[in-house]
Amino acid sequence: MKAILSKKHYIQLIILETYLANGQVTVQQLEETTQATKQTILKQLNELENRGFFQVEKKKIIYC
Repeated sequence: MKAILSKKHYIQLIILETYLANGQVTVQQLEETTQATKQTILKQLNELENRGFFQVEKKKIIYC
């Protein structure tokens, strides 16, 4: 399934899968997993938050 996703949706899927598996996710962890830039990761986190998937704790490096 990952092969048919756009890069944007692939990154969002990895964010959600990582969060569901660990209960939290860091930007650094996502950068390593997806090979995307910090800016791209933050953009996708913001989009997921705006869609109501989860609430981002921006004061910390960990997103819950």
